[in-house]
Amino acid sequence: MTPNPGEERAAGADSQQGGGTGRASPRRWWLLPLKLALAAAITWLILRGAGLTLAEAWAEVDWSVVRLNVPFLVLSAALLLVAFVIPAALWSRVLAAFGETPVPVLQATAMLLVANLGRYVPGKVVQVAGLAVLARRAGMSGVRATGAAIVAQILNLIGAAILGGWVAYQMNDSTGVTGLAVGLGVVLAPVAFLYFGGAEVLLRWTLKRVGHSGELPRAAGRRLLLLVPGYILNWIVYGGVFASLAAGLGLPIPFLFATTAFAAAYFAGYISFLPAGIGVREGSLIFLLTPLVGPGPGVVLAALQRVWVTAVELAAAAAGAWLLRGSGSAGEEPVPERIGKSYYDQSAYFADGTHMQDFDSRFQRYRVGKVLELHTPGPANRVLDLGCGWGTISFALGPGVREVVGLDFSERAVAGCSARLGRLRLDNVSFVCADARATRLPPASFDSIVAADLFEHLYPEDSEAVAREAFRVLRPGGRIAVWTPCRTHILEVLKNNNVVLKRDVSHVDYKSMPRMKQLLGDAGFEIERAYFAESHVPGLVVAERLLQRWVPLLRRRIAVLAVKPEAA
Repeated sequence: MTPNPGEERAAGADSQQGGGTGRASPRRWWLLPLKLALAAAITWLILRGAGLTLAEAWAEVDWSVVRLNVPFLVLSAALLLVAFVIPAALWSRVLAAFGETPVPVLQATAMLLVANLGRYVPGKVVQVAGLAVLARRAGMSGVRATGAAIVAQILNLIGAAILGGWVAYQMNDSTGVTGLAVGLGVVLAPVAFLYFGGAEVLLRWTLKRVGHSGELPRAAGRRLLLLVPGYILNWIVYGGVFASLAAGLGLPIPFLFATTAFAAAYFAGYISFLPAGIGVREGSLIFLLTPLVGPGPGVVLAALQRVWVTAVELAAAAAGAWLLRGSGSAGEEPVPERIGKSYYDQSAYFADGTHMQDFDSRFQRYRVGKVLELHTPGPANRVLDLGCGWGTISFALGPGVREVVGLDFSERAVAGCSARLGRLRLDNVSFVCADARATRLPPASFDSIVAADLFEHLYPEDSEAVAREAFRVLRPGGRIAVWTPCRTHILEVLKNNNVVLKRDVSHVDYKSMPRMKQLLGDAGFEIERAYFAESHVPGLVVAERLLQRWVPLLRRRIAVLAVKPEAA
């Protein structure tokens, strides 16, 4: 078995929607490397402005200066929750200006927290698309909801500019005229854009291109500017978050400085159009903090504020997903009491697997690459692909090994794989319809076994039987590679609550890392490697690599490689 087709579309901007092939656009493959290079270049320039290189700043880092003060950390977390509520209440007010019924504050907060996860995807597209989906599920116009969100973001940037735009003026050592001009320019540009109707023109032009211009009623930019004080208040609260965090780490900074510095860094990160402003926000904070606390503590504060804000935001988003669970899920397919062979053969699960077999899609490149990173069978190996599903792993392994046998108990899956096999002309690949709990294959007949996206489809007792059967058919010294989703990841939380992403009812039993290792150990295997792997979503993957050690919501996949002892 392989992932639900909906998982491939989680990257949003990088996959075609609904019934497409899922092929990544050839015109955009260069976009992510370009943006990462841009982030590095901008960060380098910012640090050079402070007379530092990243290496020099990092050399000054001394983590021993951190002295935890729990009450201040609790205060910081509490203020951060307040900072999530204020923009939600303001967005509800903007919605009213666009002709929608205001949303209750708790519901609006949950919607924005979930949609804001799209910030980790380049281009801000998924953030807006996610909000549109949630709005439609709540009975609102997705066009009006996203239009209101875009205008709300402009208002938010105006608030950040008013507080943070003056940093250039405050730090200017000359007459201050240049700094004053820059500060005024940063503040007045978005104000003028909204006041003179620029946001409305841009929105209507965009909506006209997709045939929805009639859904957006006229909203007066001048009246919306009255909400700016609310966004300024929100940035003051964020200043309290940052100042409390600094005090909680034993590196106190003045409240006023924390407010202006955090707003300025956010503004710089946002206009860079990089995922969540990663790199640029941290570089800006280091630049601003260095004269006050020194380069080492500046790096510590800049890095830990990202960890802190991301961790609290993800936890709040998970709570938001729980609050929104099941909303708008009418029409979901009925779930059988027990998911078994008949479900996969008779439901729509394998009805159209062509896009899942597209090796060029971002998701499949990621999936195959990560499985091979966990374990690459040798050219003389005979490999068993347990729960082969659409056969993606089998076809990917075929050219590099002696033989691949793909096994699945779904007749529809095996028929689809066999049909594709006839077109690919891989003589060393074959598919058999059999139960992974009792394959009836000869003992010790395979050198390697791959179980990619299988164990989440198995009930506990079936998982134990499959692990024992894998041990039986594997030769001594052979290896089994297990690749399965981690239930705690934010994407799984969203899916399991039917929020933005559709629940995969075939995922009947997620395994934790300890449980997966125990299953294999009880079957007789020795664990060789076990780790959490990141997702395929651009932007989010950066946060996952940096923070998954501490933040369970960023642990996308469980990867375990085990060996059958030679003496077995």
